[in-house]
Amino acid sequence: MTLNPGTVNAITGLTGFAEVSNAAVANQDGFQAGTLSSVSINSDGVLVGTFSNGQTQNLAQVALARFSNPAGLQDMSANTFEQSANSGQATIGFAGSSDPSSITAGALENSNVDISNEFTQMIITERAYQADAQVISTSNTMMATVVNLPSQG
Repeated sequence: MTLNPGTVNAITGLTGFAEVSNAAVANQDGFQAGTLSSVSINSDGVLVGTFSNGQTQNLAQVALARFSNPAGLQDMSANTFEQSANSGQATIGFAGSSDPSSITAGALENSNVDISNEFTQMIITERAYQADAQVISTSNTMMATVVNLPSQG
């Protein structure tokens, strides 16, 4: 882009006195303005933006962290994990270049729930409910017995 601010003490170049500016586009050597219309991700983890003027632009890239002991990560709940002394330091890389991994866009991750642990927790909860129900039933029986005792007067 060439900008001609003008000459000192002369009326040349850009002007903008009390009137509309004389700035005008004489020719264009680039693309027209565009707005971001969609976003996709490729197998290398690059976030690609598609603009309304038909152009595409790489916007960002997903970084991957690899641990020497993934089982040592600390569970922070809600399917999030944190680095710990047992997991080791994270090695950061990018899919397809510094890391042999690839990213599959639009894929749904399989469930990572430990079904045996969840089933065990369900059985424990059911047993606790049964025990609580038995306590309430026994309490009701005892109250009925107390109410039906003959009064000694």
